[in-house]
Amino acid sequence: MSEVLRFPEGFWWGAATSAHQVEGGNHRNDWWRFESQPGHIKDGSVSGAACRHYERF
Repeated sequence: MSEVLRFPEGFWWGAATSAHQVEGGNHRNDWWRFESQPGHIKDGSVSGAACRHYERF
């Protein structure tokens, strides 16, 4: 059985997202320009439609 991972009392959890990573389809920002240039991302993948958070929620 694995040991229970414990955090100090008062530890605050946090989370973050990025508009470019969750909204998708935004071709007017620096990240789109960066990911569209060959060689910047090893496998050549791009965010594309991402998860379309803006449309769904």
